[in-house]
Amino acid sequence: MPDDDLSVKNEDLLLSSAFIDDAVKRADIRTLYAFFDVLREVPERVTQPLMGEIRLRWWYEAVEEIMAGAPVRYHPLSAALEGMFGRYTLDGQILLDLIEGQMVLLDKQPLSHKDALTLADRSEVLLARIAAQVLAPDTDATTLAEPARYYALARLHAGQMIAPPAPQFTSLREEAKAAFRRIPTSLTPLAAHAALASDYAKQTHTGPLMRRFKVFWAFLTARL
Repeated sequence: MPDDDLSVKNEDLLLSSAFIDDAVKRADIRTLYAFFDVLREVPERVTQPLMGEIRLRWWYEAVEEIMAGAPVRYHPLSAALEGMFGRYTLDGQILLDLIEGQMVLLDKQPLSHKDALTLADRSEVLLARIAAQVLAPDTDATTLAEPARYYALARLHAGQMIAPPAPQFTSLREEAKAAFRRIPTSLTPLAAHAALASDYAKQTHTGPLMRRFKVFWAFLTARL
C-alpha cells in the first residue's frame, strides 16, 4: 500500500498477515491494522484529552457514515474502509467499539490490570474479530480472543502502560496456548504474532530474524 496513511506500523501484524494467500483480503486486513495504528497514535500525538476525543469522534462519525451509506468524510483510510464494507458483511459496531475503547488512553496514566484487560478486549480482540469477518466469515473466530488478549497485555506491559504490580502472564500464556491450538487453520494468520507476546511480557529484546522465525513457527505448527 503506497499511501503512508494506509501503511501498517506494527511489524508483528505485518509478519503474521503475510501468510494470507488472498492478496485482496491481505490488503484489506492490513487496512484494518493501519486503522488501528491511527487510533493508537491519537493519544500519543495530543497534549490534551479533549483534542484526542475530538479526533477519535471524527473517526467514530466517519464509521457511522459508512454504516449508514451516507457520504463519508474523506481520508484515505475512510475511503478504504468504505470499500471494504461494500465487499464484505462487516459488523460496524465492532469498529465503533474499537474507537471508543481507545478513550481510556487519553489520560496518559498507567492502567490498572483490570483496565488493561478491558482495553485489550476493546482493542486487539475486537480487531481480530473484524479481521476474521474479512478472512473467513463462516469460521468460528472466538478462539482468537485469548491469544489477542495475551499479546495486547504483554505489549502494554512492555510499554510500561500498566501500573504495578505486573500482570500474572503465566495464566494468560496458558490460556492463549490452549486457544491457539483450536484456532481454525484459515484464521491462524490473524494470531501468529501472539508468538511474540512472551518476549514483550519478559521485556526482552529479540532480533528481527528470530521474530520472523517465531511467527513462522507458530503459523506452521499451530502452537505458541
